[in-house]
Amino acid sequence: MLLLPDLFAQSYDCGSVDVPCQRRKNNVQSLRSLYSPPVRTMLRFVLFAAVCFTCLLVAHLQAEEHPAVLALWHGDWVMTALFSPDGKKIVTASADKTARIWDAETGKELHSLEGHKHEVTYAFFSSNGNKIITKSLSMAHIWDAESGKELYTLEYPDRGIGIAAFSPDGKKISTLSSGAVRVWDADSGKKLHDLEEHTRYGFFAVFSPDSKKIITPSDGIVHIIDADTGKELQKSEGHTGYVYRAAFSRDGKKFVTAGEDRTARIWDADSGKELQTLKGHTTRITYARFSPDGKKAITGDESNLRIWNADSGELLHTLNLRLGWGANLFPETSVISAVTLSPDGKKIVVGKSNGTVQIVDTESGRIVRTLAIHTGYIYSVDSSPDGKRFVTASRDGSARIWTLE
Repeated sequence: MLLLPDLFAQSYDCGSVDVPCQRRKNNVQSLRSLYSPPVRTMLRFVLFAAVCFTCLLVAHLQAEEHPAVLALWHGDWVMTALFSPDGKKIVTASADKTARIWDAETGKELHSLEGHKHEVTYAFFSSNGNKIITKSLSMAHIWDAESGKELYTLEYPDRGIGIAAFSPDGKKISTLSSGAVRVWDADSGKKLHDLEEHTRYGFFAVFSPDSKKIITPSDGIVHIIDADTGKELQKSEGHTGYVYRAAFSRDGKKFVTAGEDRTARIWDADSGKELQTLKGHTTRITYARFSPDGKKAITGDESNLRIWNADSGELLHTLNLRLGWGANLFPETSVISAVTLSPDGKKIVVGKSNGTVQIVDTESGRIVRTLAIHTGYIYSVDSSPDGKRFVTASRDGSARIWTLE
């Protein structure tokens, strides 16, 4: 708390003749007016902001400046930046109500995808790179990735769309709204299935690698749905709160979930049976996925990452990524905000709320580099297919392409 001069408790009775005392009394009354409750509140806020700024400044000074950065600018926050499957393009989504397609080598803007009525929060390529889906409040827009032409829209007039994604084979699209997952034909935009009865309080709808299954949560239960028929195949019960994330292993035999109950769980994708419960996080888990070879599971909350043996459930490494000057006093300056794995599974790339990026070695569990990439909160981080380049999206109005060389 900001400490101010303790002049308010002093009492003066100067009588009628003590002029110096009367002057002191007048001075105290002036100070009382200067340090009134509204002014004290404002001064405390200014001090808090100054210390937060100092924490951010020190974090950037401690980080390694990265010279090889190519900036892609929007007119407002950039919410998503992702490589195309062949690594030749990047798509960005921004609060300026546009998405844009860029040449990943030169940073040249190829197309501006306009017509959104609200901020664009997500943009994804299809698996063959031919189409792009963008999400803006209650609508998803489908675009031709080569020409930048809009093909069609998917709309929920009475509710917003939270997530929209292509299936791995590129034939279907799933959209998640409040309490409803719908599956659409990716070529025509025709609705195929409505999975509303399974998806109360859902945060995701994830296709299996073969595009035959969809997993989606409801009240702590994870439903396994046949993507072709829309019928429920199995349901996985175990979490005692919301389930925030899920990801399949590359072979599609398992999936991992991240929960509000501070646990991550590994499940058999065919039977829905729980295989492992991963305990140790002290706050809700918001990130979970497998390494490319399926041997490790990586989980994360806002402060820590944990690396596990995916077969035995053994904890291999714990990483506190909120280390650094001022991090414990003002934790909001160093929150984990985005995570991705390199394609070879050897590195975890972590975006932070202070604009820095941390590189973690998955074998040793150690932070090997901290880079100053942005000047604001990082919303997303993605790796090129060859693992040589990365792109991050930030509140500073830019996406940035960079390497580890």
